Amino acid sequence: MLNTNTKDYLATFALGITMSLIFFFGLLVVPITDGFVTDTKSFLLLFGAIILGLIYVGRALIHKGFQMVSSPVLLPTAIFGIVTAVSAVVAKPYPVEELMGVGGSWIAWMIIILIGGALLPKNAGKYVVPALAGTGVAITLLAILQLVGFGPAQLLNRAFGLTIPSSLAFSLTSSTLTAIQILVIAATALVGKIISERLRSPINIALLAIVGVGIVLHLWAVRPNGPAPIVLPSFSASWSIMLDSIRSPRTAMIGSGPSSYINNYRIYKPVFVNGTENWSAIFTSAVNTPITLLSTVGIIGFLAWALVTYQIVREARAESKNQLPLSLAILTTVFWFILLPASPVLIGLQALLVVALLAGSHSRPKFHLTALIDKVVLNPMNFGVDGMASTKKAPALPVYALAIVFAVVLLISFYGVGRAYYALVLSHQATQASLENDALGLYNNQQAAVRALPYLDSVRRTYAITNLLIASGLSNSEEVTDEQKQQISTLLQQAVTEARAAAYLDPNDATNWQVLAQVYQNMIGIAEDAEQWATQTYVSAIQTSPSDPQLRLALGGVLLNAKQNEQALSVFQQAVNVKPDYANSHYNVAQAYLALEMYDAARQEYEAVLTLLDPATEDFVKATKELEELKKVIEETSPAEESTNNNTNQPTETSNASTPSLLDQQLNTPAEQAVQNTTDDQVAPTLAPTVAPSPAEEVAPTDNP
Repeated sequence: MLNTNTKDYLATFALGITMSLIFFFGLLVVPITDGFVTDTKSFLLLFGAIILGLIYVGRALIHKGFQMVSSPVLLPTAIFGIVTAVSAVVAKPYPVEELMGVGGSWIAWMIIILIGGALLPKNAGKYVVPALAGTGVAITLLAILQLVGFGPAQLLNRAFGLTIPSSLAFSLTSSTLTAIQILVIAATALVGKIISERLRSPINIALLAIVGVGIVLHLWAVRPNGPAPIVLPSFSASWSIMLDSIRSPRTAMIGSGPSSYINNYRIYKPVFVNGTENWSAIFTSAVNTPITLLSTVGIIGFLAWALVTYQIVREARAESKNQLPLSLAILTTVFWFILLPASPVLIGLQALLVVALLAGSHSRPKFHLTALIDKVVLNPMNFGVDGMASTKKAPALPVYALAIVFAVVLLISFYGVGRAYYALVLSHQATQASLENDALGLYNNQQAAVRALPYLDSVRRTYAITNLLIASGLSNSEEVTDEQKQQISTLLQQAVTEARAAAYLDPNDATNWQVLAQVYQNMIGIAEDAEQWATQTYVSAIQTSPSDPQLRLALGGVLLNAKQNEQALSVFQQAVNVKPDYANSHYNVAQAYLALEMYDAARQEYEAVLTLLDPATEDFVKATKELEELKKVIEETSPAEESTNNNTNQPTETSNASTPSLLDQQLNTPAEQAVQNTTDDQVAPTLAPTVAPSPAEEVAPTDNP
């Protein structure tokens, strides 16, 4: 039983928080943000680490010393957390996105491991198995209810008007794959409990059977043709992106930011990925955690994490006799990290399991942090390994000073995390207003979200799109008044300002440049030089996502509308080079040839389009009809006229090779050069895409945060 004296109240409270977090990581969702499942897990981990930190400070004041467990796990944990924080701060001028994402999750992981071992009572480990088993059983029962039509997806849809898939594709854990990970961790803990009790607990055997059913159900769901197939980048693509991500000395040492993998993926995606089924997918992590960490926090961060993992494994093996269930559960988390990418749920779960193990370790003495610092600073020559086990307390003044510093940092962090979450709530309210056709509510909520979190690029670009759409709606009115013209001008200027801010906050995010280019594109004919701005901004977008054929098609459309037909043709052909089996690219090349009156070449591109389309689609019928009309034009055109047109309009290969345009030079990225050396048999055909609209047709901008 836990002691109930005053000094242990906070330890008991910390234990309750820890067990609640284990349960809530798997089952809690708060549907008040757009990505509410993932947001709940991420912010639960952040808030949980801060609350545990505040409890730790309070307990230190009561004990008049900051106790920590003497374990080899702590030092590499601290190094990894510091490298992660430095990488986040160096990556961007305002690292809000880095700290809200997986970077914040790893920092919270560090805080929990550093303080948790000394904060929790020694018998914390015995509460872990019931918490894990309860979580696993609940996940299993909810999955069964989901299959019969009464699960969490159906309840959330009815209560909040959502459109969540009513199948095992949805899980309260954040994904079906995460559910499998939690269930396997719970199963290994139960196996350890059963072994340690020598099969004397039928209840644990029954719980293991239920969890086993959950594992089978979710494995069935992630089969290739199931409702939730696992989609991950290939190992070869992940490895290639990692090597490219650490080419510079800085990124090799500390990476490009803990949450930067999505940008690295766009920038360095190998061209051969465009020949796969998932060519248009944008991944936020590599195929597993080690490669992701090498790509994002560099070699130092990866080595620190690897050392932490090694020490965690050693600690788990050393404690396997006394805490077998907990040791097996921890080893399972290590297995998942090596095999698959990390998630906030798994990061938080591992931290909580490790601190429960450290708290119950009989061979790990505790030391006072302030006394250790005092000893290292004042008497460093006599400090050795035995110094870590010192139980001597430091004077009260350093304890109080350090407590004030820690408390201030934690409270500021709590405010910052709360403000970020509030901004996401406002963004969700804006989305709801949009669904209800409430333009005023949409605008006001997004404006409030920008004020609450002005340093998050996704919030700024979404607000830019809203300004643009409202301006477009006003300009499409039958009679535009002078007041509306002034409103349109103000809205467009605001759209430019917000889109520029987003691009400044994260210049490596192609989506930010794409949105800014779309804003300029919609200003063509209204603002002077808008066409040039749109062109240059699309170039910036392509430079940050060189393997995306759709960006080149968008740029080619701007050039074609501006009657820069030869440059448009060149850009469209680059899109074909990037993805030869993409029907949209061939279709737009055909449009450029038509603009140049090169009808035979256009016919060949139309024929290529038809070979890539499903004959049962409307796009195939449309392309077929346009090809028939083109053939009639060719028949009516005399051979002499066709020859004249070809000689007049088609630039020679020599001129292209000798004097490439400035635009071609800007787009001649390493990825483009690699594409030009790729043979056709290296690109496998994919499912038929749809035919692109006419380049002259304006497409409403979209946002994919």
